[in-house]
Amino acid sequence: MLAILPEWEGRGIGKRLLAMAIEELATLGLARLFLGCSTDPNSRSYGFYRRLGWRSTGQIDAAGDEILEYFTSNDEP
Repeated sequence: MLAILPEWEGRGIGKRLLAMAIEELATLGLARLFLGCSTDPNSRSYGFYRRLGWRSTGQIDAAGDEILEYFTSNDEP
């Protein structure tokens, strides 16, 4: 889980933390990443991930979250 307190939003902290995690996973050879995100467009995470290039897979997980995917390289299908 990646979460930033509202009073710390807008400073690029979440974006940097996510970039660091993606970079580390890419060095391990992972080219396609997945995460669960709220389906509510009013939630803070909804737009955050999409602005950073994550895309919907069209699937919902057991918790009711939308599954998003991200490609760590330019090898997108």
